Amino acid sequence: GTTDTYLISSLSDEFRRVWKEITGLDYSNDPISTDAAWDGSLSRFPTLVMQFLPHPEGVVGDQDHYDDPRTVPGLAGLVDLNHPNDVMVAIPPRNYMQRSTSPDGRGAVYTPRIYLDRDDGLGNVLGANFMTGHDVLFDMDRSRIGFAESGCDYAGLV
Repeated sequence: GTTDTYLISSLSDEFRRVWKEITGLDYSNDPISTDAAWDGSLSRFPTLVMQFLPHPEGVVGDQDHYDDPRTVPGLAGLVDLNHPNDVMVAIPPRNYMQRSTSPDGRGAVYTPRIYLDRDDGLGNVLGANFMTGHDVLFDMDRSRIGFAESGCDYAGLV
């Protein structure tokens, strides 16, 4: 496994366009310094939402279909009426922005840990920063993966 997420390069142009529109910054994996204009709050950065096609057989979970996918948490439902059974996974900035001390030692810098240069033929790599806050099920027998939001509250479980 890996801690970072690597997306195929064909997604890069659109990702960078929307990032710039939302943040006012050009996207890169260079550290972003805090300054007088920015207090270091992660609210400056968007929650990223990844949309996945359901399994090729059209099966979501163990259901053949849902009468109303708008009522199923984690499905596109009302967000994408043309693809309501697509799976949506949210990645908040606290998961993909790595905080570290600035080179001068006087402040903090944040580094985006989503890379946009993976060869399309190799597919995407979903790292720990993508999976954090989710229960992830790897169904090797049926060649599929499932996601559910998780509170990760271990103390509440024991």
